[in-house]
Amino acid sequence: MNIIGKCGIDLVLIVDTSMSVLGAFEKELEFAIGALSVPSGADYDSRMQTAVITFRQTATLHKPLGKATKEATLSIVRNLTHTGIRIYARSFTLMYYRWYDICCSRYAYGT
Repeated sequence: MNIIGKCGIDLVLIVDTSMSVLGAFEKELEFAIGALSVPSGADYDSRMQTAVITFRQTATLHKPLGKATKEATLSIVRNLTHTGIRIYARSFTLMYYRWYDICCSRYAYGT
């Protein structure tokens, strides 16, 4: 049974790489790879366009919407990495400085 039909396919994958998916990032990639694996190589060649975008604080375009081979598209997705750690480290640093300003300033100035 052909679940895709004969229509053109535009498939845009948007993958969250932020800290909020730290424990689920690998599952996210498995889902994306599974979705990309369903269409045949011939579908990619004749009637399919794909795009790959990741986001954390801002979006990054890894592949603009357009034609590419199945293997090329899968390779892009397989090479995506979780980038949330840097957001967490920066957020922690900002929280620390904010805490320091609130707590330590009070002690220093007796308020």
